Amino acid sequence: MRLETKIAVPYSVVFVFDRKHGDTPDSMSTQLVSATSSCVAIGTLPDSEGETLIVLTTDERVITEGLLLAYNGTIETPNCEISVSTALNEEILTVPNVGCRCRISVWVNDKKTPDHIEIVVGYSD
Repeated sequence: MRLETKIAVPYSVVFVFDRKHGDTPDSMSTQLVSATSSCVAIGTLPDSEGETLIVLTTDERVITEGLLLAYNGTIETPNCEISVSTALNEEILTVPNVGCRCRISVWVNDKKTPDHIEIVVGYSD
């Protein structure tokens, strides 16, 4: 499954998590990516500068040419669903039936203000 959208992201951050159980990081600490055991926060291009292409996929054969690996880890998803949401808690993309733990790889086209983000979800159970 591959879902994608282009959006001017409010507050320049998206969250990848199980919306019913995710615990967002307290701070980004000037980093592009920050994570807890149940959420990955990813910085984006500021909304005043334009839109960010966000891709959420379960296809681990994603083409990463021209992209940089920004995060690779595992998060808990007790509701067996993974979503990408804005800081305003607006759901952007959702993939159901992912299991209770997911491997997450985040690929970006810029280490500071990416306008292209590929989020690859793998099954960890």
